[in-house]
Amino acid sequence: MQKKVKFFITLACYAVVICAGILLTPRVFHQASKQENAREVVYGSIELPAPLYPSAPGDFVAENRFARIDFSNASQGYVSVRYRGGAQDDPVLKVIYGETEYIYILQGEAIIPLTCGDGAYTIKAYQKQKEGKYRSVMSKTISVELENQLLPYLYPSQLVSYTESSLAVQHSNEMCEGTDSDLEKLVLVYSYITENIVYDYQKAANIETGYVPSVDSTYISKSGICFDYSVMMAAMLRTQLIPVKLVMGYLGGTSIYHAWNEVYLRDRGWVTVNIFVDERVFRMLDTTIAAAKSDEHVAKKLSDPEEYVPSYKY
Repeated sequence: MQKKVKFFITLACYAVVICAGILLTPRVFHQASKQENAREVVYGSIELPAPLYPSAPGDFVAENRFARIDFSNASQGYVSVRYRGGAQDDPVLKVIYGETEYIYILQGEAIIPLTCGDGAYTIKAYQKQKEGKYRSVMSKTISVELENQLLPYLYPSQLVSYTESSLAVQHSNEMCEGTDSDLEKLVLVYSYITENIVYDYQKAANIETGYVPSVDSTYISKSGICFDYSVMMAAMLRTQLIPVKLVMGYLGGTSIYHAWNEVYLRDRGWVTVNIFVDERVFRMLDTTIAAAKSDEHVAKKLSDPEEYVPSYKY
């Protein structure tokens, strides 16, 4: 009975974490289809000489007076989008792949990942009207054939934003220097985050619409919410040439919106939240729960794949 009470107290704490889709998606678009409808395949490894960073060379562009979409690097798993109006328009972007829809708030030039694999993507920019409704101001459909299916999870993007000079990236480089094994790098980064970043309940209770984590702010403050934990994990590992997904969804049977990670290891494929990679070091790839030092009952419950229901993967 005591264990059940502890479990529900923990879930109640995380109920204040509405840190992703509910916050990032305007109500007019709230009924979005889920990523689980997109096909997902485990592919082979990818060999890279250095970390990947996006660019917008302008080779293939669609534009009008409202927006500019550079899809020159669509085969690399991303497009660059810039809204040409003002912030007062509350511009948003919709990425449509079959029945799957992703919504982004446009802020400056945004790198948008293409995480549904090969196929046709329709990219639509919207602006808010005086009556509160949104109207489409630009639409472009592109055909995507990825050079490698892992590429979308190796670049920075609007949500997983970092640069070569990011403090968290520099720390990851120093920490992993001389380490060749992806698993060892995963253990090092995971251990650093769970041992040094403290969950910020006050931030979770006061998070604002449109919030996007800053890996350096999390690194400096040594605190954050699930969104911060997961973005930091993705940034610190992607710069080590390890593909990482930022996953957002629900804890099964609840209305708790949560963020966690999946990591690709070349000899194991995608390591999901329910796989115990190394019981001596960590149980699950949910850095938020792990950092909270949850008791054995909660850890076991939340490592059950049925307790994690993914909605979107970035």
